[in-house]
Amino acid sequence: MNNTTIKKLKNWIKFEIDPKKLNSEKIAIPRKAGLYMLYTNTPIAVFNSLKTISIKGVVDIGLRSQKSLKIDSSLLIKENIEENYCVYIGHHNSLNQRLKEHFLGSIGTGCLSLFKHKKLVNYKWIFYYFETAKLKNNLDSNLLRTILENNLKSHFGWPILCAR
Repeated sequence: MNNTTIKKLKNWIKFEIDPKKLNSEKIAIPRKAGLYMLYTNTPIAVFNSLKTISIKGVVDIGLRSQKSLKIDSSLLIKENIEENYCVYIGHHNSLNQRLKEHFLGSIGTGCLSLFKHKKLVNYKWIFYYFETAKLKNNLDSNLLRTILENNLKSHFGWPILCAR
């Protein structure tokens, strides 16, 4: 499996987020390294309207989305609330942990903490992931994941909730 294969999302696993079960249910996402993408039908206007939450480690989503909109629109992933659209591309050494951090929060990780914003629970959220161990030669490293993450961003466009 190579980089071109990763760009074809048919090799990714789709996990639909149920906010009611996320905190209490054992999540069937592996504790393995990989790439991930967050898709939603949340309108950008909703992200822009979110107020700052003053909890350590929580990203200011309103500010982040507003900053992203200042770059050339041809570089951004387009909003598509009918079919969902990608708002974040990342990588982590534990996909399970990162999913929980982005939705439920975690002190000191710079995670999105999406469900700390009550408005965001009302929208559809999908966590797509790809385990890097499935690549040729079972290779994984932080550097490899960073390269692949940036390659995905250059291929698909800039997700509105990404900072770098």
